[in-house]
Amino acid sequence: GYGRRSAYEIITIFGDTGMNKSTFASSLIIDPASKGTTVAYFALEDDPKDVVSRLMKQCDDEEQLNKVLDNVLFMPENDGYTLDMMAEAIEDIFSIADIVVIDPLQFIFEASVAEKGETEFNRQRLFMRRMNNVMKHTNKTLIIVSHTGKGGGNDKRTGVDRIIGSSAVAQVSTKVIEINRKDDGLHGIR
Repeated sequence: GYGRRSAYEIITIFGDTGMNKSTFASSLIIDPASKGTTVAYFALEDDPKDVVSRLMKQCDDEEQLNKVLDNVLFMPENDGYTLDMMAEAIEDIFSIADIVVIDPLQFIFEASVAEKGETEFNRQRLFMRRMNNVMKHTNKTLIIVSHTGKGGGNDKRTGVDRIIGSSAVAQVSTKVIEINRKDDGLHGIR
């Protein structure tokens, strides 16, 4: 885990567009993947080649990069994942992987077909509850990249309230990390 020995993790990384959330998420898998941990990567917004390019820049040398790439499995792209299909895919992949990255979570929510007349929030809540149960029973790690709500300059919300589906996502996360940019242009992590 990432600070929790012998326990499951659900790490949510969020921030506005252009804050390098995906870069931060890929940096979290370098150490375990270079040590032999299998990582399943759902690159739902970027091309897997973009993720490999990030990893190339983040690894210390070619030897480390090769070890990482030997242990990262890019999951097949699918524009039609429903929440149930994604949950089943994650459960299935945990038979061979110890870490799963979903980047970004909203692509699953947007592509999900409304079933049983449930609201979007309720579907998110049920999906996250299911992921929480899977993580508890498998002691695996789920890394989620999440966008913030598009409130523009008038958005007065702060912290986890800015995550799309915030209460559904934040309630089950063991860690919530915000990537932002300070007034001086430097990135901040909170």
